[in-house]
Amino acid sequence: MLSTGVKERTDAEDGAKKARRVRTKKNRRIGLAKRLQEELELSESQKKRMAQVQEAAQFYTEEDWDTIWAKLEANADLVKEIADKIKSEAESCSENVGFWKVREENLLQSKRQKLKEINQ
Repeated sequence: MLSTGVKERTDAEDGAKKARRVRTKKNRRIGLAKRLQEELELSESQKKRMAQVQEAAQFYTEEDWDTIWAKLEANADLVKEIADKIKSEAESCSENVGFWKVREENLLQSKRQKLKEINQ
């Protein structure tokens, strides 16, 4: 009789394992289906964006593009000045980030030192 109880538990455990495997497979299929749906939606949004770009491009003729390029070339100094200003602002921001990281580290060190002094 003891062996029968062990067998029954083993069958129950096998049933539970089988149920887990089925759930795992089902969840994997659902996850795969969700990822595929997201990819389809993404490709749909990319198609929409491409259509918008192509539609906008239809409003400009080759002559319009030539005019735009001529204006950019004529104002090359202004374009360079603007690009340099953007670059310097970006560098300034990165320098400020570095400054604040150093400042934060210094504050943390002083706080740790004070805590050590208090605990001693």
